[in-house]
Amino acid sequence: MRIVKIFLFILLFLVITVSLAFVFIRYQELRKYSTIDSKDAAIAKELLSRVKDLKDINEPVGIMDEFGNLLDITDATTIESNGKVTEVTKYEIFKDKYGDDVKVKLKKQIEKTKDDKTIESWIINEPYEMHTRYFSGEIKEIRKNSVVFMVESESDFQEFEVHEHYLINVKDYEKIFNFDEYDLKNGKGFFIPPDGIDIGFKKMISTDDFKKYLNKKISVQESITIFYKNSPESTTLAFKEYY
Repeated sequence: MRIVKIFLFILLFLVITVSLAFVFIRYQELRKYSTIDSKDAAIAKELLSRVKDLKDINEPVGIMDEFGNLLDITDATTIESNGKVTEVTKYEIFKDKYGDDVKVKLKKQIEKTKDDKTIESWIINEPYEMHTRYFSGEIKEIRKNSVVFMVESESDFQEFEVHEHYLINVKDYEKIFNFDEYDLKNGKGFFIPPDGIDIGFKKMISTDDFKKYLNKKISVQESITIFYKNSPESTTLAFKEYY
């Protein structure tokens, strides 16, 4: 009977020890995830101090490092002693393609120009949706404002965050990229850029840019971005040679 009691005591001790260890480990994990990064905290403090001095809360704010890179965090928020809440980010009401109002979150952007000027502006916080697909094959013909592409393999449209796009071999077929179908000059709405076509990592100026890629192995990335719910779509085509 005594042996049984000792065994039960040891078992109870082990259970308590394991439980305490689990609680301690869980506490450390929660503490790690809840602790604000010291760098972000310092930036947030600086941003919020700048906000307090702004006459117009809609003015953009931001911090540049010595290399011209933007240092900021979104959703930096403070509560004043009087209970007033000040936010660095802001929201605007835009129209979607159906004419309905959509509340869109904006964040700050600070750009360094070649002549060392700083431009502060607001941009949409993050795209609502972005899908990408790929084609591989050859450019077979160059026309006035289009190219004829012989598709050898292709992938399905997938969300941009998906890093593995599986190209499936298909029976070769011609796909005509008609550049008249893309608006390369005009924006699609507030903060929505025009369509874009790149060839060899450069903006296409004319179909003449494709001549040196004729009959070479080419991959095409087609990306369609929706910047906020039901916003007009912006499309980008990127042609590049592969070996």
